Amino acid sequence: MMILARINGTPGFGFAEAVTQRDGSVKRVGLLELRPTKASELQAAVDSQQPLIYSGPVWLDAAWVEESFPVTLTPVEFVGDFMTSISIVECSVAETASAPLSDSHAAA
Repeated sequence: MMILARINGTPGFGFAEAVTQRDGSVKRVGLLELRPTKASELQAAVDSQQPLIYSGPVWLDAAWVEESFPVTLTPVEFVGDFMTSISIVECSVAETASAPLSDSHAAA
């Protein structure tokens, strides 16, 4: 089963889940896979310092819910020429600065 989620309208495959922190608060985290062309589109949003908003499924209290929330992005790995994996972490809108989605491996 493929699950479609979006960041600023850019589609990817994956989802987020709610994780309870030590202090009792709940933070949403996840992993998305994007095609390289879509990762480039998302990089443009990162470069222009736009707030990044995840919209899609979240596993919460043993059920799927549709949610939107601000995130930061971290590149995880490039999987050949076919997919780029990125991790997402819920944050406040003021914290949405993200790492570049490309690295030296992407140019290969």
